[in-house]
Amino acid sequence: MQYKKMFWSNNWWIENDKAWFCTGETGTVLCADMKSETCEFVTQIPKSEENWFGKYPYCIKYKNIIFCLPNSGKNVWCYNLENEVWEEIEIVHESYLTFFPNSYKQDGRNVYLLEETTGKIFEINLEKKELGRCFYAPREFGGEYVLVEDELYSTCGYMIYCTNISDGNFEKYQMPGVKDEIYSICFDGVNFWLGSCYKEVYVWNRKEGVIRTITEFPEQFGFYLFNREEGPYYDCDSGLNPEYTLFLPVLSLGRYIWCISCRSNGIIYIDKSNYKTFYLEVEDEQETRESIEKNILGYKFQFEYIREDRYIGVYSVKNQWIFEIDTVDLCVRKKQYVLSDQLILRIAKEAGYYNGRYVFKENRDRDDAFFTTTVQIDREEKKKSVQSVGERIYQTLNGRNNGCE
Repeated sequence: MQYKKMFWSNNWWIENDKAWFCTGETGTVLCADMKSETCEFVTQIPKSEENWFGKYPYCIKYKNIIFCLPNSGKNVWCYNLENEVWEEIEIVHESYLTFFPNSYKQDGRNVYLLEETTGKIFEINLEKKELGRCFYAPREFGGEYVLVEDELYSTCGYMIYCTNISDGNFEKYQMPGVKDEIYSICFDGVNFWLGSCYKEVYVWNRKEGVIRTITEFPEQFGFYLFNREEGPYYDCDSGLNPEYTLFLPVLSLGRYIWCISCRSNGIIYIDKSNYKTFYLEVEDEQETRESIEKNILGYKFQFEYIREDRYIGVYSVKNQWIFEIDTVDLCVRKKQYVLSDQLILRIAKEAGYYNGRYVFKENRDRDDAFFTTTVQIDREEKKKSVQSVGERIYQTLNGRNNGCE
């Protein structure tokens, strides 16, 4: 038997045809073979905290070291693939940390974690496996950031903060004409592209100080309101989604800017040259009351990776599978990843779901998978054990009979 639903994470780290990722629910490092579309167990983060959910969803591979970066976790965990030894880097922080993998360039020696409510920026030195400098920008709750050379641009309300990672100095830029607090940001080499909870995308040229507002979207582009008691409501008419940012993240790839929808049935992409917007439908993403109740993340799509500078890997929270956006052929292809029963059982045991004390929750697909698989394998093992005992008894009795004849 095989499990055809994928675990969620906040990013996959790709090298050739292999992808490493850390599961957001169990703190387990897995490796996906992108050709055979199978997964194998790599390791489990040492059990240091009671609840794994969302603690270490980010994964970076630097040389032969896997780095599991925290969201609400307390440390950075470093796993050596050669000697299979864990090390930890402690980070003292007050609130959630954010890391946006698309801002990290492969083989870069440092990554930066942004503390949401204080504006602290923690530098992690991957080469030395230690906490580096700590910067501070006086700001309240903010959103995404992007690294442009030696400057870190982060969004906060109606402002953008620019922190120089060489000396720690910062500047702030007011975004006039923006209707709602900015969250998403990306840089295409010339312009910054910004998104919020409002059905608008803003294009900011820092050098010229100009902001262009994109307001024209395909008519089928709307967003779900998850909290309506009468059922999921797909709103194509309103300009503001009061519950969640519309795009997370915004990506520059090829000819287009790709806006990964948080509450829509499809993906928005924008032509950089003429600012025209297009809508790419994703199959089987219509929500139901049941799917909304089972949604544990509060949004629809999770960005996972960019492959070959062409394909965008996205996780569907509703369907629990990976699909790829082909940014050249402008189409979507579902990936067929499968997890074996033995892998599910290994994850359940390593993450503490198999210790006899864990209380499985109803309507949780992951708990159902763990429970069903462990029960099934236990039954099979007991059946084999009974058969083995019966076979030994038979052989013993048969041997005695043979000896009496």
